[in-house]
Amino acid sequence: MFFYFFSKTPAIIKINGVYNGKISDGYKKFFLDFSTPPFVEICFFCTKTPPLFFMLDNNFLCFPPENVIVTDLKGGYAINLDVEQASAPFSIINQQKFPFAVATVFNDNGLKLSIETPNDFYAKTLPFGCENAQILPFTLEGEQLLAINFLGEQNYLTCFLIQNQIKEVFSKKAVDFCFENGFTTTERFLDIAKHKLTCSWNLNEKRLVLASTSLEKDADYSPLNLPELVLPYAFLEDFMLGEVTDEFLSDNVKENANFLKDYLGEFIGVFPPPSFRKFDEVALLYKQSQNTYKTEYFTFELNNKKICNIKRSDN
Repeated sequence: MFFYFFSKTPAIIKINGVYNGKISDGYKKFFLDFSTPPFVEICFFCTKTPPLFFMLDNNFLCFPPENVIVTDLKGGYAINLDVEQASAPFSIINQQKFPFAVATVFNDNGLKLSIETPNDFYAKTLPFGCENAQILPFTLEGEQLLAINFLGEQNYLTCFLIQNQIKEVFSKKAVDFCFENGFTTTERFLDIAKHKLTCSWNLNEKRLVLASTSLEKDADYSPLNLPELVLPYAFLEDFMLGEVTDEFLSDNVKENANFLKDYLGEFIGVFPPPSFRKFDEVALLYKQSQNTYKTEYFTFELNNKKICNIKRSDN
């Protein structure tokens, strides 16, 4: 069975005690005999980051530890070692004092956040790193909130409702946000159409809920200019974000378009098939649990650059 190991923190991998190279940018691919589960050792270059040891068996693949993400590829597995490099000694990244709260973002064997008010105290270890952080107060529907924008390779925005108790009400990747005339966030996607999604949020029963969305594409984007091999990916990326996709579909598929959501399911990503699958399949990603994902494969038939049939692969 094929196994793909990914790690954002450079590491070496040993299988059954034998050195098998480095894992850094990209991935490391193995074909392993799964009848006798191998013993895997992951040793990170940073000496302060503890190593990982595990038996690569069904129990590990179904219930991975919190710093490992497993994706079933149907014929193989992708194992993402989601381990942040151990941080430098204690340092304060940002601290802001307001009449209602004191908020601190700091490093202490990992990125941490603390918020203290006259009535409550909140502390959290974050599962990512950051280079800087903004701490911004705002009000929404008469309530006091506090936004923490973690700036790094990817920006994470977290918002807290400040009442007698401190409550986290929002956490999401966002490249931009605005507190004028309400609260809006903007995401940009590295997809074919270069989508930009703007969301407006309301405060409802002590949580931020989605009120409306606005989706934009690159001005030069047109499905008519795409190669046929790319069209299914563009269609699925549009479909996943809730776009109207009629321009991709033949008349017979448009007549049954209301069944597509149930047929395709609640997928969260689209990617080309791994090397052990058929080249004309398209892989869709589905979340199963906090740390596990699965893949389903579909093939697309086209006629005059319109999708005329979609088939789910049986295995």
